[in-house]
Amino acid sequence: MDIKKVFKKLTKKQIAIIIAIAAALLIVVTVLLMWHPWKNKTEVEGKAYVIPVSQCNTAGALTTGNFYSGVVEAQKATDIKADTQKTIKEVLVKEGDTVSEGQELFVYDVDAMRLELEEGQIEIESMQNTITSNKKNISDLETQKKSAGSDAQVSYNTQIQALQAEINKSEYNIKVKQNALSKLESSINDSTVLSPISGTIKKLRTSQQMTDEGTDVIMSIVMGDNFRIKGKVNEQNIGQISRGDDVIIRSRVDENITWKAMITEISQEPEQNNSMMAYEGGGNEGSSSSYAFYAEPDSIEGLRLGQHVVISLGAAENSVSKKGIWLSKDYLIEDKDKGGYFIWAEDSDGLLEKRYVETGKEDEEFGDIEITDGLDEDDRIAYPSKSYQEGMSVTGNAENATVEDMADDADTPENADTDTDGQVNDESGEIIDIPDEGNPDESSESSDMMNMSGEAMG
Repeated sequence: MDIKKVFKKLTKKQIAIIIAIAAALLIVVTVLLMWHPWKNKTEVEGKAYVIPVSQCNTAGALTTGNFYSGVVEAQKATDIKADTQKTIKEVLVKEGDTVSEGQELFVYDVDAMRLELEEGQIEIESMQNTITSNKKNISDLETQKKSAGSDAQVSYNTQIQALQAEINKSEYNIKVKQNALSKLESSINDSTVLSPISGTIKKLRTSQQMTDEGTDVIMSIVMGDNFRIKGKVNEQNIGQISRGDDVIIRSRVDENITWKAMITEISQEPEQNNSMMAYEGGGNEGSSSSYAFYAEPDSIEGLRLGQHVVISLGAAENSVSKKGIWLSKDYLIEDKDKGGYFIWAEDSDGLLEKRYVETGKEDEEFGDIEITDGLDEDDRIAYPSKSYQEGMSVTGNAENATVEDMADDADTPENADTDTDGQVNDESGEIIDIPDEGNPDESSESSDMMNMSGEAMG
């Protein structure tokens, strides 16, 4: 088709209309490109870890009486710190290695320190030579002063005082330098860092990762393979528990599956988290602090890292089961501008969004709240993090998540991706069935609720 012939047949008015329509279409397309949600979403960096609602739904758990929410975590980890003023020459262990107390962990580069030590010793020697020279000069001036006239006495005194001041200054500088060199020599002798405990290496960082994260912790060591149960108790009820108390650990899926344990530690500091405190009315009048306590189970058979349980202090005769969807209040974030609460959730495009929800009943003692609208069992949600943004990519594998401050590794099995069908994908991508541990319902419901944060046990 000859476009020129077509335009020659058109009137000026028809051409003007075509141009106007084309311009309008161009404006519409431009606006759509600027404001369409996917444009902004694809520009958001990072990847958030999400889990199905079914895995963190506390409905069905025992709630009335002396019951507290708990999570299975590794024994207390010991942080190993590195001197950020030194250069690490070699790390002698790998993440996942089992180490013994006194085993070498990493070595500092001491070549530069040895050179600094030699230079410091030369500097001290130079200052000592200066002191010797000044003392000789003073002695000579004292001799000359004895035979000098009264008018020259003042000049000799001035010279002697100046030299003595230099001696005092040099002696002070020598002491300072000697202290510094003594510390430097100790650092050279202690260039190899040893493990203070026996355990397993976790969270091994490179020097660059330490710099990026603003931390001096190069690795953590978890004591052995044993588990402990971390629970939360409200400040109003903390007086009901004591160290040495015997407790019963109950499965959230089947209350007949239990483990015996003993409370070994009660924290004196309140929990610091993103908990939805003072829900009713948005004020602080009803807020209260929660405190962590820890129980050591007699046996860890059937327990899994990250498994959520119920800690029972007494009989369960008056216990009540919840229905629907109940979540730890830690998952809810207050939006003061809109006057409601939202949860970080995966949207229909597989990206992170603020999902506003309606709430119902609240269990202060158990630390959870009913979600009456906005979430389904098959939705996937993320534990709150300050670094989250709408449009961020999501993953069901904790290893692929890039948001570091959202969780405690103790609550999520290392290198595992738990699906809603109760199977686990290991690093190789191979499907591994979760043992039913004597409970036929656990594998299908994945109700152990492996969560990225021990804070989220609510």
